[in-house]
Amino acid sequence: MEKKEYRVFVIEGKIVSISRFTDYVFHKIEPSIYEKALKITSNLKGFPSSYVIDFFEYEKNGNKKFDVLGFTPSPASGTYLYNSIIDFCSNNILHENIYQISLEKRSKLEEKKH
Repeated sequence: MEKKEYRVFVIEGKIVSISRFTDYVFHKIEPSIYEKALKITSNLKGFPSSYVIDFFEYEKNGNKKFDVLGFTPSPASGTYLYNSIIDFCSNNILHENIYQISLEKRSKLEEKKH
C-alpha cells in the first residue's frame, strides 16, 4: 500500500478542504478519508475552532492505519494542490472536479505545462 499524507483545513469547526501531500498530482479524495478525518476532528475537545491537521495513511502488520500526523496554525500551514488559505474549495472537497485547484498552485501548473 502506498503511504499517503493529507492536509485538512478546519475553519469554525468544519472541514472545508482536504488535499493529499502533493503539488502536481491530480487526485480525488475517497469518501472514507473524509469520514475518518471528520470523526477525528469532531472528537477534538477544548481545541481552537480553526486549524490545520495533517493525517497519515499507511499499512502496519497488513492493516490500513489512519492517524494524526500533526497540527499547524492556518497562517503557517502552506498549501497543497487543493488547499488554499485564500480560496477554500469546500464545494469540491472530494475533488470530483480535479482541475479546481488552489489559487496558489495555478501559476505553477501553468509553468510546468510550458
